Amino acid sequence: MKEIEVHDVKEVPPSFGLHRWTLQVMLAVLFFFSGAAGLGYQVIWIRMFTAGMGHELPALLVVASACLGGMALGAWMLDGVLARTYQPGRWYAGLEWGLAASAAATPFLLPLAMRIVFVPTGAASHRAGFMIWVVPLLILMPTSFCLGASLPAMDRFLTPWTRQKRCVGLIYALNSLGAAIGVLGVLHLLVPLAGFRNSIWILAIINLGVGVGAWKLGRIPASLFLESCAVAPVNVSRARLLVMAAATGCLGLGFEWAAVRALGQVLENTLYTSAALLAVYLLATALGAALFQRYAQRLPTRALLSGLLLALGTLVIVSLFAMTAAGSFYGGLRALLGGSRLSVLVSELCAAGLVLGPPALCMGALFSHLAQTARNEEGGVGRVLSLNLLGGAAAGWLLGSWLMPWLGLHWTVLLLAVAYLLLLPWPLGPLRRWLLVPVAALLLHILLPWSLVLLPEGRTLLALREGRLATVAVAQDELAHRALQVNNRFQMGGTAAAVSERLQAHLPLLLHAHPRTVLFLGVGTGITMEGATMHPDVRATGVELLREAVELMPWFQPYNQHVLDRSNVQVRIGDARRYIRSQPGAYDVIVADLFHPARDGAGFLYTRDHYEGIRQRLQPHGLFCQWIPLGQVDRPVLDIQIRTFLDVFPDAHAWLLRFNVDAPVLGLMSRMPAGPYPDDWIEQRSGHVRLREELKSMSLGDSVRFFGHHLTGPEALARYCGPGPVATDDWPLVSFLAPEFSARPDADSHGRLMMLIQELRLLKKEVAIGLEQSGLSSAMQIRLDAFSRARDVYLEGLVLDGQGRREAATEAYLSSARYSPDFTPGYARCLSLASLLAEHDPAASQRLLERLEKVQPDNPVAGQLRSRLFPGD
Repeated sequence: MKEIEVHDVKEVPPSFGLHRWTLQVMLAVLFFFSGAAGLGYQVIWIRMFTAGMGHELPALLVVASACLGGMALGAWMLDGVLARTYQPGRWYAGLEWGLAASAAATPFLLPLAMRIVFVPTGAASHRAGFMIWVVPLLILMPTSFCLGASLPAMDRFLTPWTRQKRCVGLIYALNSLGAAIGVLGVLHLLVPLAGFRNSIWILAIINLGVGVGAWKLGRIPASLFLESCAVAPVNVSRARLLVMAAATGCLGLGFEWAAVRALGQVLENTLYTSAALLAVYLLATALGAALFQRYAQRLPTRALLSGLLLALGTLVIVSLFAMTAAGSFYGGLRALLGGSRLSVLVSELCAAGLVLGPPALCMGALFSHLAQTARNEEGGVGRVLSLNLLGGAAAGWLLGSWLMPWLGLHWTVLLLAVAYLLLLPWPLGPLRRWLLVPVAALLLHILLPWSLVLLPEGRTLLALREGRLATVAVAQDELAHRALQVNNRFQMGGTAAAVSERLQAHLPLLLHAHPRTVLFLGVGTGITMEGATMHPDVRATGVELLREAVELMPWFQPYNQHVLDRSNVQVRIGDARRYIRSQPGAYDVIVADLFHPARDGAGFLYTRDHYEGIRQRLQPHGLFCQWIPLGQVDRPVLDIQIRTFLDVFPDAHAWLLRFNVDAPVLGLMSRMPAGPYPDDWIEQRSGHVRLREELKSMSLGDSVRFFGHHLTGPEALARYCGPGPVATDDWPLVSFLAPEFSARPDADSHGRLMMLIQELRLLKKEVAIGLEQSGLSSAMQIRLDAFSRARDVYLEGLVLDGQGRREAATEAYLSSARYSPDFTPGYARCLSLASLLAEHDPAASQRLLERLEKVQPDNPVAGQLRSRLFPGD
């Protein structure tokens, strides 16, 4: 190959009275902020596409592919031009200004893009794939084009100011470090305060400032560029370098994709988790590039290349051991540091560093080595970057959509490690003996069992599916109850909660006078949909994001009664938001599942934009029900959820799913469309034999017990949440606030429920509770008031019982039985306590039963139990 002459480096004269090191620092600051803004855009775009695609992983795949493709085009097309220019500072400034202008337009273009890619679920797959790939690529192309060309422009800009004229590693390190800080700063500070649109404009201002700084510093004497910026001759062909750039880009991004999937199963899996993983990857690559710049440039090219590839193959295999240890490591750090948001961030960063850090460090050094080696007077850096980016763009589709669902996570990572080893240039020479290390690690992993599924004590694994978006498992406890577990941390229902799951369908359907069509946003185990099939003439449609969850539904027989085989049931695989926006038709009832608000992407299911889409899919007298897990939110988040719901459905009512404090659930019903309601509403609605028996088994056999689940109406709800911001797609406040509460170790499950009940009890003196205009008679209203008072006191008793205050809890149960004979749980609880006391304190048991007889003299059960327990008295 042609040898490249290396000239002596002349001292660069100061510019504007600044010395060389001052100029280098100023350029470093520019490159740092450029990297921070560039990755900041991409992070925000991913979140905005998540709002449309329902999950962070496919949004990451689409945005990353579009950005990497555009960056590759920019790096390739301008590589030669930038290598020959005598004014790279002006070029770099122009790229920053172009980047700012095009990025500032994306808040207007991305909503248009999402409307275009919202093709109907039943559309041809090739059309859907084409639209999802091409439309984001076209919209993000101008910005990503400028981003791709910025690295070779930086290299050409900085080279004259360096003594050795070898600065690729330095530039890559500065840019990656800025990108890592930008990722954390944008998601933790900027977007929660300003929203997506304003954050993009703030980042565009940063790019404008970087462009101004580059323009000011860009007046370098043209004579300086007459010096060769080449590197010493190498014994690796340029074609091999380009092939390796593409291959390592694919393998590197593929490993990052696999590590994100693995860590998503052991970390919190919030939007902050994805930011922590990306930040660790960028920080490690920045450190690797910096170490290459400082120590490795003088090493022989072939030996350094072989050593880095050998180290990468070994570390990727070792990372599998780190993945299995990451859960325990993370849990130990959380216990040590506490439950604040900062401690969660530090713990996630450390756990991610354990898995991602060592391989990513080598990846940063390897890319810097390939780019610096390929550099000559005609360019080279841009071409290496372009092929590396194209390889990374292919990795998402190759691994995420095909290889990982087919092979599974374990074998995919092993295949990546083997691919790194196959890239080694032969013969290896002195390094050949070290090849035994990755081979031994590979054999060890093949022989040993490997799994990331974490099961609580007493549970056994029955079934497992590793999908494109998540790992889904069916676990069974000692009582033979089965649960659907997603990524270890989230449970999508189970047989132990079958009554609650059916109630999620019964309560909204019974409020509607004549429901014919019902849509369930979230299917899970299928038990809720099975409850809907008990209502005559109802056709149910379910939308489930995870295909693997639907495949595992047969494990929940007989509780879901083979619901997939019913002729009046249809299940679609897809995102709930996308289905709402893209599918035609309207429904009598729409039921939204218990979406954990802290989970990544779930916060978009509590936004005004989503609720407005649902309102458009309701029939004129339709009803929408949003179930909210009270144990997973704090007061600020609950206020935002209620306020956002009322903003779209101002006539909303609040209902309680069940009378418990272990897993309290609040239901927001958009309206009560069947009114006026007669006093025997449920008796009329439950004419079907199967439905009547089902409602009796759930204590919903009469109208008093049914309307006793009603909590309050729209006026009291509005007073409870007060004025304030609402969640939107541009500012999804629930996504940002919910993770902080879920991370707290002292977070209880009943705090929001009792606070809500107590405040509504005070508001009841000032505002109507919402049933006054329902058509119910005054006698029924009196019974319901007594029922509600008994219900609230009973719930307080459950809290006292959980705190170990048994005597106070017993008094609450007795008061509950005294307030309303229609509310039976308090009476039943006293009977259970009396039975338990009879074994070790007969006198106390007898006194309790006597008091219970006085509380409800017309109820013979307490007297009968006393006669059976104490026949001689």
